Amino acid sequence: MTGKMRIGINGFGRMGRLALRAGFGHPDLEFVHINEINGGAKTAAHLLEFDSVHGRWTKG
Repeated sequence: MTGKMRIGINGFGRMGRLALRAGFGHPDLEFVHINEINGGAKTAAHLLEFDSVHGRWTKG
């Protein structure tokens, strides 16, 4: 494969946040866009950082 695979996440609910966590830092992936209609960037950042099952996310 040449270059990174560019990824957009449509919906930043439970599954969208888990997808970002799973792929974050992978050398062949580049997250280029997150589409979410509910809440804003601050809300999304908070929900990504604090997860009731997986705990606090400190990467990024």
